[in-house]
Amino acid sequence: MDIKALPHRIDAAIRFFLYLLVFWLPYSPAVIESCVGISLILWLIKRSLLKTFKPQTTTLNGPIAFFLFACLVSLWGSFHPEQSTRGFLTKTLEWFIVYFLAVEVFTQKKHITTVLVILSITSLATAFDGIIQYYVTGRDIFMGRIIPREDPIARSGATAAFKHANILGAYLTFVIPLMLAAVFCFSKRYMKFLAGFTVVMSLWLLLITFSRGAWLAVMGGSLLSLWMVQRKIFFAGASVFLIIIFSGFIFLSPQTKSTLRVTTENLSNSLSYRLGLWEDSWKMIQDKPAFGHGLNTFMPLFQEYRRKYLDKFDFGPTYAHNSFIQLTVETGLVGLAGFMWILLRLFKNVIAQITQIRHNNPSKILLTSLIAGVFGFLIQSGVDTNFYSLQPSVLFWLMAGILIAQQRLLLTEQPETKVI
Repeated sequence: MDIKALPHRIDAAIRFFLYLLVFWLPYSPAVIESCVGISLILWLIKRSLLKTFKPQTTTLNGPIAFFLFACLVSLWGSFHPEQSTRGFLTKTLEWFIVYFLAVEVFTQKKHITTVLVILSITSLATAFDGIIQYYVTGRDIFMGRIIPREDPIARSGATAAFKHANILGAYLTFVIPLMLAAVFCFSKRYMKFLAGFTVVMSLWLLLITFSRGAWLAVMGGSLLSLWMVQRKIFFAGASVFLIIIFSGFIFLSPQTKSTLRVTTENLSNSLSYRLGLWEDSWKMIQDKPAFGHGLNTFMPLFQEYRRKYLDKFDFGPTYAHNSFIQLTVETGLVGLAGFMWILLRLFKNVIAQITQIRHNNPSKILLTSLIAGVFGFLIQSGVDTNFYSLQPSVLFWLMAGILIAQQRLLLTEQPETKVI
C-alpha cells in the first residue's frame, strides 16, 4: 500500500461517514454519534501518519479557541463538575470536531455537490414522511413519532422522524435555501427538478410544523440572501412578507388562526412563557456573570430560580428557549462573547466575499444560501433550543464547515477576493 496516498484515502472515508451523517440526520441520533466518532478516529489515524494534530487553519480558529477556553474555565466553577465535563466532551467539542472535519475533507466542488444530492434525497423523504404523518397516519413512517392531537398544550404540528416540530423546523431552515441553490447548481434537468420539488414539499412541511420560530427563521434567511443579491429585490421581498403577515391576521378565519397557532392568545401565552423563563434565567446570570454556572447545568439549577406561581405551566426540567441566554447562564458573558465572536467573524468574512463577486455564478449562489441558512438558524435559536439538540446543532456546525470549504473554493475561482 502506498503510504503517501493513505491520508487521501482516509479523507475519502471521513467524507463517506459525513455523507452518511447527512443522510441519517433526520432519523437516528445514534448514527450521528457513530459517524462523528468514527470520523474522529480516522482523522486521528491520518494525523498520526502526518505527525501533526493541528486542525485546519481557518478564520474562526481564534474565536473558537477563546470560546473553548471560556468553557473550560466554566468547568472549574461548576456545581456539577462531572455533568459539565461530560457536556464539554460530548456536546461542545463535538460541534467543532464536525466543523473542522468538514473544512478538511470537503475540498472539491463534487464533494459539496454530493452533500446537496444526499440532502435533497433525505429531505424529500422527510417532507413526504411529515406530510403523510400529519394528514393520513398520525405517526411518521420511520420512527413512529405520534402527533399529539388530544392535548391542547402539546405541540400538534408535523414532526416527521424528529422528536419535536421545532427541531424539524430548524432542519428545514437549512434545507429550503440549500435546495433553492441546488436548482441553480445542479447541471442536469432531473436534478434541478428534484431540488425544486423538494423546495415546494419542504415549504409545505414547514407550514404544518406550526413552528413560528422556524417560519421567522426562513423569512429572515430569505431576506438576508435577497439583501446580498440586490437591495431592490430585498425591499420587494420584505414588502411581500409584510403583506402576507398582515393579510393573514386580517383575512384568516379564527379556526385557521387557531390551527396555525397565531391567535392573539397563542402568541401572548407563548411570549409570556418565554419572557418568564428569560427573566428567571437573568437571575442566574447575575449570580455568576463572568464564566457562568458550568456547561450542561441549566436544567437542574434553573429549578432553584424559576417562579412557582404559574400553576398552568409544568415545573419539570426545561430549556431556556433561547440558546444564547442558556449559553450565557452556563458559560457566562465571557463565553457568550466568544460565541458571538465566532458568528460575527463568520458573517463578516463571508458577506464581504459575496458582495465582492459581481456575477451570480452557482458557487456564489451556494455560498449565499449557506449563510442564509446559518442566519435563519440563529434567528430560531433566539426563541428555541437549537444548539442544545443533537441533530440541529450538528447540522449547524457541519454547514458552517461546508460554508468555509465553499468559501475557500470561491477564493480559488476569484483570486482577487480577500478574506478579512
